[in-house]
Amino acid sequence: MKKLIMIIAGAVFVVIGGATFVLASEEDGTDLNSVGEAMGVYLFDGDGDDDSPQADEEMFAEMDRDTHEFLVASLRINGVDDQEAQAYEEQIQQVAVKDQAQQKGVMPDESDVQARVEEQREMIEEGESEDGVEVRGSDETSERVEELAEESGITVDQYWEEYMPILEEVTLAEEALREKLVDENEIQGNSDAREAWHEQRDQIVDAYEDEHAEEIEAFKNE
Repeated sequence: MKKLIMIIAGAVFVVIGGATFVLASEEDGTDLNSVGEAMGVYLFDGDGDDDSPQADEEMFAEMDRDTHEFLVASLRINGVDDQEAQAYEEQIQQVAVKDQAQQKGVMPDESDVQARVEEQREMIEEGESEDGVEVRGSDETSERVEELAEESGITVDQYWEEYMPILEEVTLAEEALREKLVDENEIQGNSDAREAWHEQRDQIVDAYEDEHAEEIEAFKNE
């Protein structure tokens, strides 16, 4: 039987940086509340060192107007309502995740980001992985990339070379945070761990918004 790699045709967010990440095995038994508590300690207590990065230091990653407009275009293509507000929320989440990854020392290297971008571009444009496995839906996804680039007023090369590295950096940072979390807390139960991570990610974003409310509001009013 011929192997296939599935790409969700028409879902531009898959291309933007929606890499799949398995948190743990399917063996269940971990209590969700205890997982959440463990994650809370991991994310917010730190290691107790006085010289650890503090939230009131200069923002690690500034929100960017070009990225905002790119997100607005991608949301518009996907038929999402209230694109401006959703794009702000998306970019705040990106910046918050990067800030947390920086504080935890798990930000991806530029070479890793570039390798991920090149891998995705090859799969989309060539229709197969580097192992020769067919990528289903690559033609339709490639068309969506072209549509998104046109809607954003950029070329396809700019999409891959300028915007994808920004978004893949966030994806890799989030993967690294989750992997570190699972390893350090020996979390079992894939669905419970995934749900608990989503809850904690929301807490990260909420905390970041509280810490940087003035900067965020200034960006929105530019």
